[in-house]
Amino acid sequence: MERRVNHDDHQAPRGYRVGPLRVCLPALVFLSHLSVASELNVFSVTERDGEFESRIEALIDAPAEYVYAVITDYKHIYRINPSIVESELLPAEDDGVVRVRSRIQHCLSFFCTEVDMVEDVREVDDGLLVATTVPEISSFKSGTAMWHIRPFGKEGTRIQYRASIKPDFFIPPVIGSLFIKANIRKELTTSFTRIECLAKIMARHRTGDKAATVAMRSGENRPCTG
Repeated sequence: MERRVNHDDHQAPRGYRVGPLRVCLPALVFLSHLSVASELNVFSVTERDGEFESRIEALIDAPAEYVYAVITDYKHIYRINPSIVESELLPAEDDGVVRVRSRIQHCLSFFCTEVDMVEDVREVDDGLLVATTVPEISSFKSGTAMWHIRPFGKEGTRIQYRASIKPDFFIPPVIGSLFIKANIRKELTTSFTRIECLAKIMARHRTGDKAATVAMRSGENRPCTG
């Protein structure tokens, strides 16, 4: 499936851009030496009456400005979440809102299908992002997500994340809920690892590290796949 993204229009600090895709040995060597040590200090996924809630507090070993840039790079949000197969920006109805559509591969055991999530994202305060699902054009009855991104120590970031979603598609009783909670936990663990990895690459690119620039252009534009 074609991803509707413009690889020359990548949001990031101070003019960072992503160019054509390439795969080469220097990028692989660079990534093999890139340590990722995000700490998920609080992590819970619960379900009640068909609504799934997630809560995370994490320490990321990367500067906050780059962590923020990775999370708000909506056109390339599929780099973070392994279940997102396509992402695009839609016209927003209100000023100060970014409307993002993501196509998500939803799997239960060996059966997979694709569902749509459209969210209106607003920066409420410095480092505070709130996303609200638009149910009329989504596969979800409701949903909210909150990211609070703050500097921590000299070069780290503290993230507080809260989210709730209520699917508008059939979920088998009991076992379906268990599968979804397990998938959410797996996806969030991967996402936070990738956020840290991408933020580190962007920070090194800012210092002129050529291997970091090449890494951002490698592997189907998914440089962090851990």
